[in-house]
Amino acid sequence: MDEELICHKCLNEAYLIDLIRRTGVAAECSFCLKRRKAIPFESLVGMVDDVLQKYCHPGAIYDQYDDNGKRSETQQAGDPLILHVAELLGLDEDDLVVERILEDLNESCDYDIMQGGEAKYSDDGNYEWRVIRPREAEARWLKFQAEMKHGNRFFSRHSKDFLDWLFRGISSFKTPDGSMPVIRELVDDEVFRARRCDPASEYDSIINEPAAQLGPPPKEVAGAGRMNPKGLAAFYGAFDRKTCVAELRPPVGGRVVSGKFKFTRPVHVLDFIALDEAYEARPLSTFEAAYEEQMGRRIFLKTLHAKITVPVLPNQEHEYLATQVMAEYLATQFNPPLDGVLFASAQVRKGTNLTLFNHAVVASLEPTTAFANLDDILRNCPSQTPAVEYVPDTLVRHKVCRVRFITDDLTRDDGQPELDEHYDDWDEY
Repeated sequence: MDEELICHKCLNEAYLIDLIRRTGVAAECSFCLKRRKAIPFESLVGMVDDVLQKYCHPGAIYDQYDDNGKRSETQQAGDPLILHVAELLGLDEDDLVVERILEDLNESCDYDIMQGGEAKYSDDGNYEWRVIRPREAEARWLKFQAEMKHGNRFFSRHSKDFLDWLFRGISSFKTPDGSMPVIRELVDDEVFRARRCDPASEYDSIINEPAAQLGPPPKEVAGAGRMNPKGLAAFYGAFDRKTCVAELRPPVGGRVVSGKFKFTRPVHVLDFIALDEAYEARPLSTFEAAYEEQMGRRIFLKTLHAKITVPVLPNQEHEYLATQVMAEYLATQFNPPLDGVLFASAQVRKGTNLTLFNHAVVASLEPTTAFANLDDILRNCPSQTPAVEYVPDTLVRHKVCRVRFITDDLTRDDGQPELDEHYDDWDEY
């Protein structure tokens, strides 16, 4: 009997179609009878079997109870295997290819019913897809954090490799409706920045020099922040006054001054808020060898926003090290380099914060990178003027009259130790 073949036109899965076009041979397809690039049908069955073994498992069995609390029946979670095979191949469940694969999956296994053997796959059972956990990405993130705090944070090859891997291809990510990329260009947006001014003298200095006093601090007095190390100024602002005032966490009775800023040129930022729900343009295939690693990376990226916005308590500024290195990477190593990031406010619901990196807010007369020739300098030299400037006559003085606290409360028995809050979200399967 001649070997059965299947062509790329009889499937609707991008990875498999490309694989057959690249590696198949021109022959008559056993299903559509057309002469096209094809592979042995047995090879396709083997690939489907490998995917099912890795990522599909029998559904959990649970009891159903009637209104009187008595067990009435048992049910199995999931769907029949034929639906999963059809989904894998992008075909309908009644497609001949799907039905034949389902037949061959058990026929290709060595088992003997007369000897008590069981089929690898059940004909009447339900199956579920295994939930992919980003364990590898989490482990690499924790190693990156530890190296920043306790290891060689400068010229760290491991950190560079990790960030290259983490942000690879992120420029192609878009929100589910395709309306917004995660790399955004800001042009005409209004931005606000605020400063505490409890003593009258500080208020007077801001009034006299609003552009200098509300702008990024000089490098000599620039303190460490979420996205900048000490001595390297950055611009921390928001898109409304309420948010930028709240981010300062002023006490009741405190005074704050805010001002409006505008962009002097387009700036390019990574939008971590959009990244929460974004998807890469190229879909992943479960048939890819690195599917689990890449899917774990994508899932991890959706949690990155929450990780970088975790509040840091006073005297714990070393917790900023990982995000500071990440910011430096995005500003200097990402291609093309970014001017800043957007992330959600921890203080105001639906408030958005903007951080502009040092090169975007500090005037520079010298290029920060070595260049080979004059053309490189003209093409790559940072702007001579900051990307934001103060808008005259936009100062507003705010007096804090009331502060609202939202807390998570946990009742504990006297003398009982506190449970560790830092559990691993991915431990449970």
